[in-house]
Amino acid sequence: MNKNRQKSSWMRAVTLFAVGLLAFSAQAAVSVKVFQSSESGGTRYSYRIVNGSDQPIVGVKIGFDYLHGEPELLATPAGWSLADGIPPSSVTTPAGWVPRLVTTEETDYVDLEWTSDNGASFDIAPGATATGFSILLASPSTAYRNSHFDVVFGNSTHEYGVLQIDNEPPPPPGDTTPPSLSVTLSPSTIWPPNRKLVVITATISVSDNSDPHPTVRLVSITCNETYDAGDIAGAAFGTDDREFSLRASRTGQRKEGRVYTVTYQATDAAGNRTTTSTTVTIPHDQRH
Repeated sequence: MNKNRQKSSWMRAVTLFAVGLLAFSAQAAVSVKVFQSSESGGTRYSYRIVNGSDQPIVGVKIGFDYLHGEPELLATPAGWSLADGIPPSSVTTPAGWVPRLVTTEETDYVDLEWTSDNGASFDIAPGATATGFSILLASPSTAYRNSHFDVVFGNSTHEYGVLQIDNEPPPPPGDTTPPSLSVTLSPSTIWPPNRKLVVITATISVSDNSDPHPTVRLVSITCNETYDAGDIAGAAFGTDDREFSLRASRTGQRKEGRVYTVTYQATDAAGNRTTTSTTVTIPHDQRH
């Protein structure tokens, strides 16, 4: 290979690498903010994760430099040991998530991780803000406040960045009251069964005792009959989607007709959840 060709190949590789970095950083859709507070047992660091991406978040790492693959924390939680892990008194965790302190053999540095180990319903949905992640240290450590974060999305991609200071304290840990959620679908009955797609609009009312803006997401649409993939259209599951289309069709073999069941979920900042289902029916006939 001649020198010009070598140079051209090297420049192409550098360009592709730079473009890749730009594409990665251009996401910049997630922020992780930290609130520092003092209590009798030491210093607590509370994290607020804001998911502005189009993917659910399934993992959060604090004090981990994803670009170099290196942990950044030296201080460990109050009462932590390699054998027993993090004691419950030193960590708070949203429902469905599991905390871990990850060590390395090469250095004394560690990173703090939470993972959504109990199913997709506990992930941090697109557009959602999650709190309830906190750690208690015996004494302050600036690395828990100004190091890097790394989040893992449901499609196994990552986004990383630098922790930001949070000026808003987290909701009280005693908040165990789930949001109030009601859903009305219009139309709730479709006629005639002419196999056309009909636009369905969801009217949603949601409130919470401590969170002024609970997150709402469309969880699922199911049917009591066998149906084709195109019978449910335009539904963005996992997001606050309030308009989609359903096929005006039924087999005619069921007295109740075809029934689509639409399920929504509301989640408050403390991780409390409420799930509500309602239906759209294509009747067997128009007899009353």
